[in-house]
Amino acid sequence: ETAALPWHVSAIQAHPSQPLVYALTEGAGLYSTTDTGASWRRVGTASFALDLKLDPLNPARMFGGELVLGARQGGFYVSANSGESFRLVGLQGLVVGSIALDPTSRIVYVAAYNSGLYRAVIPTNPTSATTTGVTAETVFGPVPVWDRMLPGMSRLTERPR
Repeated sequence: ETAALPWHVSAIQAHPSQPLVYALTEGAGLYSTTDTGASWRRVGTASFALDLKLDPLNPARMFGGELVLGARQGGFYVSANSGESFRLVGLQGLVVGSIALDPTSRIVYVAAYNSGLYRAVIPTNPTSATTTGVTAETVFGPVPVWDRMLPGMSRLTERPR
């Protein structure tokens, strides 16, 4: 445990039903606190650095995004055990900078820099507690935002030529 985070924070997520907050640091991994930030505990060995989201219907399942830099391979990562371990499930070689979850449709949207918007269906009940149910086969796209806009969205820019 440490009194302060060892690096700057790139993403933060609060558990929906427990006094637990996760902070993803750029370069130092994932940390958690249960005492409103008075102390932080290193969680697992995650090394990705850009984004982190918890599945609101299954908070033990987490999604992470990584950059491409040096030995970092980019991509979309998933954990089924509250961040103790993550595995790359897709988009390797792409900078995954933002992740959004739609709990009603069970779709995770992933924005990859200079590549597009991707989506994957999140199974409600994966086959076991140790699997996420999200595999490279369930990641599909890209879904250009100008071709498939979400309900209630309007076009802000013209389609690139």
